[in-house]
Amino acid sequence: MGLPNSDQNNSELETNMRTSQEQSLVDNEQAKLNSLFGAYPENERHLIFTQDGMEFIACGKPNPDHQSILIAGITAMEQRFEKDVITQAFKGVKIYLANGIASGGGEALPRVDTIILNAENMGMNVAQMEAIASEAGMYRVGDQSDVFGADADASEVGFVHELGHILEFRAHLDMGVGFQTLDSLKSPTWYGQQKPREDYAESWMFMVYGHSIDQDREAILQADLKKVAAANVSRL
Repeated sequence: MGLPNSDQNNSELETNMRTSQEQSLVDNEQAKLNSLFGAYPENERHLIFTQDGMEFIACGKPNPDHQSILIAGITAMEQRFEKDVITQAFKGVKIYLANGIASGGGEALPRVDTIILNAENMGMNVAQMEAIASEAGMYRVGDQSDVFGADADASEVGFVHELGHILEFRAHLDMGVGFQTLDSLKSPTWYGQQKPREDYAESWMFMVYGHSIDQDREAILQADLKKVAAANVSRL
């Protein structure tokens, strides 16, 4: 009886490790979602509207101003791309507006098709967001305000940013891989320079609003959007 093939064993081990790591990530995201469900029972979660295949759910008392902020972000995407493409790409995503669950302005949980936005920060402008985030060492003043304007709604562009994470995962079945071969210093923001996955989401956000990003980033984002939209046509 021959000895086991070491290359095959190593390959199986690597596959098992990746599977285990991915399951851990799924479990972590599900735990975050479960914490939201624990904090806001079903009778406190209210579907406020649906658009482009996405569901928007208020946790607690709905605020009409929040809906208009989110619709502005959707409108920006529809104006940059075709409405059908956005619907096909993001069909099935649920966006929860809740307090005390997501860190910062919001958090994408792409493995469970979810975005959690921090409701108490909704309506904050970009200048306010940068001031708070820069004190925490998370952002650099001017990265958004110099481009979008100080009075731009941080929640609107932040929502679009989080959808960038959803797009990357749907295109690559992972986060942080879409731009991993690119020069991080060419990211449109300092925040994007810190991690490839944030580079991807920041670049998506800039592209949606028609602001300049380098050609390599735009080419990847355009290709990923087309790929994801095409893959989801059969689900419509």
